[in-house]
This record gives sequence, C-alpha cells and structure tokens, in this order.
Amino acid sequence: MNIKHSNTGHMSQDRRPSYAPARTTSRLALLLAVALVALAGVGLFGPRSANAVGPATKLVVTTQPSASTVAGVAFATQPVVSIQDSAGLLVTTDSSTVVTVSLSTGTGTLSTTLTATASAGVVTFAGLKIDLAGTNKVLTFTSTPVLTSATTTPAFAITAAAASQLVVTTQPSPSTVVGVPFAQQPIVKIEDAFGNVVTAATNTVTVSLTTGTGPLLAGSVTKTAVAGVADFSGNGLAINSTGTDKVLTFTATGLANAMTSPAFAITGILPVITALTPAFGPIGGGNTITITGTNLTGTSQVAFGTAVVAPATISATSVTVVMPPSSTSAVQTVEVVVTTPAGSNTITGAANDYTYTTGPTIIALSVVTGPASGATPVTITGTGFTSTGMTLTFGGTP
Repeated sequence: MNIKHSNTGHMSQDRRPSYAPARTTSRLALLLAVALVALAGVGLFGPRSANAVGPATKLVVTTQPSASTVAGVAFATQPVVSIQDSAGLLVTTDSSTVVTVSLSTGTGTLSTTLTATASAGVVTFAGLKIDLAGTNKVLTFTSTPVLTSATTTPAFAITAAAASQLVVTTQPSPSTVVGVPFAQQPIVKIEDAFGNVVTAATNTVTVSLTTGTGPLLAGSVTKTAVAGVADFSGNGLAINSTGTDKVLTFTATGLANAMTSPAFAITGILPVITALTPAFGPIGGGNTITITGTNLTGTSQVAFGTAVVAPATISATSVTVVMPPSSTSAVQTVEVVVTTPAGSNTITGAANDYTYTTGPTIIALSVVTGPASGATPVTITGTGFTSTGMTLTFGGTP
C-alpha cells in the first residue's frame, strides 16, 4: 500500500496492489526453462536422447570377413552388419529387419545360412563359407524391408583346400592311328574336393590302359605335376592295337584316380607291299631280302607261305628279313604277308610274290646301269655259284 501526502495537508492511501516485479520474475523463469529444454535437445548438456535417432535407412558392414580362408571352411571372422539412420546412428530399436547376404563378385557357391535377423540394430552372420578359390570375393548385403545395401571391402581371398583327386582336363585325341602318338596328349590336374587346382602339388602321375587291348607304347607313362598340372604333351603316348574302347586311367599316391571319358578309338592302316628285293632265292633260305612298302611300322612278323619269321629291321617304309627255308623243300612261289598292329596286307600280286629256286641265285648287283659300250665292272652277289659249268649273260649277251 502506498501513502501519498496531498497539498491540503491530508494524507491518502493508494490501496492498488503492485505486481510488476513479480510478473517480470516469472517471465524470466519461463524463458530460462524453455532455453534449457532447447539446449538439452541439441545435446549441449548431455547425450542426445535415444528418441532422437532417425528411422533406419541403410546397412553398414561393421566387421569384414576374414581376409583369406581355405575353400569350404567357414570364415574365421564372420561379417557383422549394422542398421543405421541417415546420420550413421545405430538404430537399436530395430530387431526385425531381415538381412540376406550373397556373393556378388567372384565365382563359387556361398553357404551355409544366408539370412539373419537384426537384434538391437546389429545383424551377425555365422558359418558362411565359399567353395571356389579366388582373390576377388565380395559379399553384398540386402534387407527386408528395403534399406540401402552394403558390400564388403576390400575383396577377400579363398585358397584351395588339400589335394584329394586327379581330374582329366584335356582328353586324348578321339581317334588315332595305331602305333602313332596321340595328336592331343592328355592333361591331368590335381584338385581339392571342390575342383580347385592345388598349385602347390608336385605329385607324380602314372597312366595305364585299363580298357581295351594295348599296351601303351612309346614315351614315358609318368609325369611329375608342375603347379598342380601333369601335362603329358611331351610323353608321346600311343597304343599298338586297334579298337574303339580305349580308356586310360591316371593314378597318384594318396589321390582319387581319374579316367579318360568317353572311350577313344585307335584305327589301323593296313600295310602295303610294293616290292621285294630280291624277289627270289634258294630253297634252303638264309639270304636277306628287303620288303618295301607303306605303313610297315610295328611289323611283328612276315609270312612266306606257311613259313613265318620275325623282321630283322623295321621302318615305316621297309622291313628286312632273313629268309626261312621253303616249306616244301622244293621250288615254289609264295605270297608274302606282313602283319602290323593294324592287320595284314590284303593286296595280292607280283609285288607280293617270292620264288624259291634251285641252282645259282643272284641276290644283288654292285651296279645296275652302265654305258652301252660295256666295260663296266660288275660284282654279282648270290648263292649256288660254281667255278665250272656256269655261264653268265646280260640280256642274252655272254
């Protein structure tokens, strides 16, 4: 209450209450409270409230898988994915988003469990593994509901497991002439159980003919692997008998065998005789003749009628033999038959005929041409020559 003094000498009382100071104080307190609430909201006086985390927008890989793992073995470090808002804050309230992982770069099959559900915004995978080797593996994570996907980085590696098997990666030629090396020699790789080449393997691989008659001819039947590959290209593998059922088997200690597939063929080219030099000789045999022709490689025997002998020398175009005696011990002309792995010559005629004779036999002349005037020395080789009672003519001229 205010007391005022008037000019009339009387005092008066002003009974109106004064509220101005109290109202000002209340307004200041209200403004201060609002300011404190605002500052707390931006985190000035403490951590931001969980309610301030925005809605989930993206996946983020927070734990990368192991940098290198053996094929078929679960990663020692399995990937972990976080569910975050646009500001990168973990959405701890999310325990329902389902995340799926896939192999997006590199070959192979990713297994075991490819989906996982978030727990407090964190998705943890277990047992993931890849079967094929490589250094470029990348995983991609997607979700339901759809959030921005995430990938692992950097790329990680899968290495080959222990060697367990042989695999024929290059088959021999599907058809080859008997006795001739395959144009395409086989190549065998040493692999793990998942088909990865074990580049550290240096096993010795041995090949054998397991289906069809043989045996293998020419070259070496073993090969030491280099960087997990046994390449028989320089081995000259060949088979000396015909057939369409040939199968090779490859073995190496401690590894599963491998076989060629499908079966391949060995075809024959029959021998052909074009000349016998000389084409006659004594009944008692013992002289050497040369058989000229084609496809004579691998000649195993030569028959003169019913008399059979082994060849002395063999090439593709000639065979030499020491003549057997005449089977009848008499003068006769017999058919000559050469037998090779492909079979026997079937063409008959004068070129295949050999005559057993009595009396002197000329086997060879030292020269076969000369001037018409004569006077060329000639040495005649043969059998049955005598110093008396024998005459010699050249075209009827003594």
